[in-house]
Amino acid sequence: ADAVFQNMDIIEEEGYQYILVLAGDHVYKMNYETMLQEHIEKEADMTVGCIEVPTSEATQFGVMEVEQSMRIVAFEEKPEYPVQLS
Repeated sequence: ADAVFQNMDIIEEEGYQYILVLAGDHVYKMNYETMLQEHIEKEADMTVGCIEVPTSEATQFGVMEVEQSMRIVAFEEKPEYPVQLS
């Protein structure tokens, strides 16, 4: 996140309508077109991509809690006792 903040002047100068920010320590195999289209259709300010993982593995990841509308209501980094979503 700090890298984005440090480069906001460049981002704003270029005038991009959409920017994709990814972690640099992962390899992704995802087509982002669907996520971008939903972002545009919902007129979202920000969109966060994530995947479901078994509760037994959730201690290794940041865990988001979302409303039925998919709005993020909580985030916990590598929780010791992950909340199981229903």
